Amino acid sequence: MKEMAQLHKVHEELVTLENEVKKELTEQSTIRGGGEDGFDPGDF
Repeated sequence: MKEMAQLHKVHEELVTLENEVKKELTEQSTIRGGGEDGFDPGDF
């Protein structure tokens, strides 16, 4: 039961980590305007 009570904290930490990684990747990326690397709209 103790482990179940800590799941919320683990989830918050994972969300924080995910946001930090996304921010870092965005800062390093040369792609702007929400584009995706490797996406070619002509494929559709």
